[in-house]
Amino acid sequence: NAIGNVTGSNSVNVFLGLGLPWIFSSLYWASTGGPTDKWKAAYGPGSLAYQNCWGGGCEDDVPKGWTKYKSTGAFVVQKGKLGPSLILYAILTIVAFSFITGRRVLLGAEIGGSSTVVNYMSAAFMISLWVCYLLLVSLQDFGYGFLDSLMIV
Repeated sequence: NAIGNVTGSNSVNVFLGLGLPWIFSSLYWASTGGPTDKWKAAYGPGSLAYQNCWGGGCEDDVPKGWTKYKSTGAFVVQKGKLGPSLILYAILTIVAFSFITGRRVLLGAEIGGSSTVVNYMSAAFMISLWVCYLLLVSLQDFGYGFLDSLMIV
């Protein structure tokens, strides 16, 4: 039951983590009179985001939505690293559940048991999965990752 609670809690955190930025950004853009110079430099013609079609595709070499938002500005979310991050999360989740299942079969206990040494080793392994996830996702975000090659597009 604890594993279900953690997984459910993480799902809620993801939804809040993705939803709140959109809410705040939509409120911000609704309250502004138009795009700032910083926004124009980041997303306007000549910017890398514009050349990459804002990550959402182009129509006649112009990002979809540019005509609609060039005078008002918008919260732009470029296609990015969420897909590879979710794939890595799923892979490491399968490894963790396999490990917990293996502990149940071999030791008769998912978490806990009679051997303190095995418990500490198991905890170290699970923490290393978390550290591995953080490291690989961080490297991916800074452009040094291999996770894009996992994406089937």
